[in-house]
Amino acid sequence: MSGKVIAVWICNVLVALLAAASIACYFLGDFWKVNISLTITKDMVSDMVASDSADSDAEWIQAELDDVIGEDGVTVELAFAVEAGDVIGSFTGDPAETVDALIGKNVESIVASLRGPLTEIAKGAAKTVAKTTVKDQVHKNVKDYLAQQGSDAVSDAEVAEKMETLGITDEYIGEKTDAIIESIFSEGSTVDSVTEDIMTTIDTVLSDIRTNAAAHSAEDEMYADLVELELSEEDRAAIREDISKAVGQLSESPDGTIDADALISSLIAQALAGGENGGNTEGAREPVTLADAPMSEDAAQKEQELEEQVKASILQMLPEGTHDSLIWVFRVMAILMAISMLSWVYILIKLLVKVFSHPADPTVKLKCPIWLGWLPYLFCVGIPSIALMILPGMLQNLPAEAASLLTSLQLGVSSAGVIAAIAALVCFAISIFYMVVRKQFKREQKA
Repeated sequence: MSGKVIAVWICNVLVALLAAASIACYFLGDFWKVNISLTITKDMVSDMVASDSADSDAEWIQAELDDVIGEDGVTVELAFAVEAGDVIGSFTGDPAETVDALIGKNVESIVASLRGPLTEIAKGAAKTVAKTTVKDQVHKNVKDYLAQQGSDAVSDAEVAEKMETLGITDEYIGEKTDAIIESIFSEGSTVDSVTEDIMTTIDTVLSDIRTNAAAHSAEDEMYADLVELELSEEDRAAIREDISKAVGQLSESPDGTIDADALISSLIAQALAGGENGGNTEGAREPVTLADAPMSEDAAQKEQELEEQVKASILQMLPEGTHDSLIWVFRVMAILMAISMLSWVYILIKLLVKVFSHPADPTVKLKCPIWLGWLPYLFCVGIPSIALMILPGMLQNLPAEAASLLTSLQLGVSSAGVIAAIAALVCFAISIFYMVVRKQFKREQKA
């Protein structure tokens, strides 16, 4: 057996392995996957955070949100996968039920991807609200106390300036409220316990004001007045009631228990239900409460309820007629997958035939898989990738709301069919070798 024949048989074995891998890849990986990078912006978090703060604090709150998610927002990686069984199943069953089942299969991974980042956002947003609450209460108490002491009318700006001098800065308040956040997200926390933590923090801040005011009492009569700063029982009761009402939004339990997981679940549902509102005030989401959050006792049941909510949110986003359109897309995918697999099966059969019929010239023509073996990859990845490249230029022609939503998303597509595409490319290279060797075999036979 000549060296050329041995080389051809080695290539034939390689082609057979490539054919087997190309057939198996559709069932061992995701036939089609849409990768979604969702950017949660500061405007979205602003909609999620319930704040009764004065308008004068709006700029300060926005600065705090920069620390929570940054100027560019937080990017969450999501994926929507379609398996070979899903596209094959598109030929049977009701279109709506088929699409609903497919979405249901992907919801678990979507929820898992959102939970981690949104937990951190929730903690950061909760800290923003806590800092705002403590700051507002302290400034209000100082201003009211100075008025009771007979000081001239004191503006909010003057109070803020005095607090800065006494070391009651935003950074200071942030440090004091860290314990409050840990309390909210700790197991077994209640409205009463968190309220007490906030009241303790306010008392600590007022105590530091008295101590620092004593060191500046000679500079300004206003500082001297603050040395005796105290809350009356009436003021303390009013503050406690206001704080308790605000914290109460975090609990739907009769005993006031705060369920941090339910809060995160509510954020996940809202992030998927209305992120497109962006900075628009019309139609914007209400601040986060637990009214619609999963409230079951069992953790597994809560997760199931959340997944049902997320599934419902995704289905609501789909325009009318989407189910039928997706079914036709899946059917086209299934047909292309069948064509691809048959082209590789055809090559395997040809290779087996060559073993017995033409041992002297074992080369085979590979046109079939070269042209047809990678069609699913072309349809699922190649064409969509080109469309996504030209998408930014089309945004200017879309309505502002749709353009805003698409801007917050980065889409990408992938497919296990990439293995078949690589195999087709390798087969193309091998076919060139076969063509050269085949001509040599013919010349040798004529000779």
